[in-house]
Amino acid sequence: MKKIIFSFLLLLCTYCRANQNSSCGPSFSLDEKKRLSSYLKKDGSMLFYTYDHLNRLHWINSSDSLTEYEFFYDGENLEPELIYNHGQALNWSRPFPENLLFAEEVPLNVYLQIKLGKIVLMGAGQLAKVGIFLARLGQCLPAPFNRLFNLSSLLLKLSYNPIQETPYVYLLKTLGKNEEPIRLGYLNGMMNIGPEESLYSGELILSHTDEDPKLDLFYMPSHGYVLDLLECVILKAGLETPNTVRFREEFRRILAALPKNTKYILLLHSKASLVAETALSQLTEEEIQKMEIYSFAPVSLLGDKYASKVHNISSKFDVIFLQNPVGLVKYLFSREFKNSCFEWLPPLEWLPFLDHRFASETYQHRIKVIIAEILESYRLAN
Repeated sequence: MKKIIFSFLLLLCTYCRANQNSSCGPSFSLDEKKRLSSYLKKDGSMLFYTYDHLNRLHWINSSDSLTEYEFFYDGENLEPELIYNHGQALNWSRPFPENLLFAEEVPLNVYLQIKLGKIVLMGAGQLAKVGIFLARLGQCLPAPFNRLFNLSSLLLKLSYNPIQETPYVYLLKTLGKNEEPIRLGYLNGMMNIGPEESLYSGELILSHTDEDPKLDLFYMPSHGYVLDLLECVILKAGLETPNTVRFREEFRRILAALPKNTKYILLLHSKASLVAETALSQLTEEEIQKMEIYSFAPVSLLGDKYASKVHNISSKFDVIFLQNPVGLVKYLFSREFKNSCFEWLPPLEWLPFLDHRFASETYQHRIKVIIAEILESYRLAN
């Protein structure tokens, strides 16, 4: 009788356990791209998985806050490097994962910018929520009020862009095959909300020549115009930022591997001139002689001390440069700029803000001529 009762209780427990498991659903879930999204551990806690824009595992954290891992990838490399291990004692100079994005020791003001940036971004995130509310409200209002609300909503949304998997300048991709007699590089300006825009700019540059030169796309992510403009103010004060440190590291690595008879042609757009002004000021004379700089729609005019040749180029209808009259006066009257060139371009697009774009016809027509002249010059020299 005891054996019968024991067997009955055992079957009852087995049934209840199976019933409990079925009510909890599957032990894992997949997202819309069929990637592992969550996993139910035996202790009842959940593991959550997030991925970057290249579908690489970026972050793992648990519902009980006991597990937290962050991974970093070099360019498009598929092999991850663990840069943050929650709860583990790692030998960092400062206990924050952002420092491992930098090879050199970052100044204190750069470290503070990293932390302040995240706080500001949280506030900007609230502005984005207000923008969504205004857009919904605008749908219920007659013209012209609905247009006003929609415009306000758009501006508030643009103020916010979440910090990306690699939050500061990095080498996005190298296009082309040949690196003799020249190799190209491009650094974008502010408000490039995704790497696709940088890739598009790279395709435009290479479309101007049949030589298929190598082109390094240094991508500077945007975190929305709130943080982007804040960084411009810091750069105007002559201070380092996380972007300047990262760009200098990436750029020096490329220059070090450059063949002896190759000239590096660096193309900059808008805010990139500010970043380069600080980042490249620490280059050696040997590194300076390896390159030429062509800065389009510059926010800051670069002098000839930054490269063997410096060329600042702006459309006469580019309102972004015209807001910097101090830079123009500096160019006209400063000895520093006596050997560097500044070129006014007649506009091909008669729209002030559109003519500031790197993709504008005004700048793209000039780039085609510049690349042809450089190739011809260095073929003759070599």
